[in-house]
Amino acid sequence: MRIGNLTPLPGDRVLVELLDSEIGKGVICEILERTSLLTRPAIANLNQLFVVISVTQPEPDLLLADKLIISALSHEIMPVLVVNKIDLQVPDIDSIAKQYEHTGLKQIYTSAITGEGIDDIFDSMKGKISGFAGQSGVGKSSILNSMMKKEAMLTGVLGEKTFRGKHTTRHAELFVLNNDGFVLDTPGFSSYELENIMYNDLWQYYPEMAEVKENCRFQGCIHVAEPDCRIKELVEQGLIHQKRYQRYLSLITTLKEVHKNRWR
Repeated sequence: MRIGNLTPLPGDRVLVELLDSEIGKGVICEILERTSLLTRPAIANLNQLFVVISVTQPEPDLLLADKLIISALSHEIMPVLVVNKIDLQVPDIDSIAKQYEHTGLKQIYTSAITGEGIDDIFDSMKGKISGFAGQSGVGKSSILNSMMKKEAMLTGVLGEKTFRGKHTTRHAELFVLNNDGFVLDTPGFSSYELENIMYNDLWQYYPEMAEVKENCRFQGCIHVAEPDCRIKELVEQGLIHQKRYQRYLSLITTLKEVHKNRWR
C-alpha cells in the first residue's frame, strides 16, 4: 500500500490477514480495486450520494448542492437530492423542487422529526453503499439516527444567532444496515470546490443539458454566449430553471479562472 501510495478509506473492500482469529484481530494486507473514489468527502466504492439540504436553518445552499451533484456524476456515482426539515413548513418549499424537476434526479423530502421520507431513503439504500454529504446543520446525522432507530451518531445544534450548523460529525464512518446496504455519514462543510473538471466540460454533469446539447449550433458550445444555443432557449422556455442556469454560469466563471491560473 505504501508503494502504491494507497490509504484505506471508508467503503474500501480489503483483504485482511487474521493475527488472532478468536478476537478478530488482524491487519489489512491489500486494498482491492475501487469502483469509485471521492476525495471530499473521502469515500471509496460509493454507489450513490445523498446530497442533503434543509428548507431553512440553515438556508439551503443550492450552489453547494450543485457542486456535490456534479462531483458525484463526474465519478459515476448516482446523486439523490434530500430536502430535510420539511416539518418547518417554509412557504416556498416547492421552489427547490422546481429548480431540479428537469434534471431527472431523484428527490426525497424528509423530516427527521416526523419520520416523513425516512423509509424512502432506507429503501433506496438496499444492497448499495451510500453516502451523505451537505453543509453543516442540515440534519444528515439526524436522518440516519431516525432511519437506524438508534443514536448511532452524535447530532448537533445550530447557533442561535446565525443558524449555521456545527460540525458534529468529524470523520467519515461506515454503518451496516439490515437490508444488505452500507451507509457513510460524513462531516458537514460550508465550502466545496470542484476538482479536475474543465470549464468546457461542465455541461456534461447537468443532466438537463447533456440530453439536448447536440441541438446547439456549434459543436463546442458551452452554453454561455454562443448564438443559437439550445440550452439558452430551454432556459427562456422554463425547461431549465433560470436559477440553476445562473449557478451554472457562476461555476463556469470560477472554473475558467482556475484554468487560467493553473500554472501560477
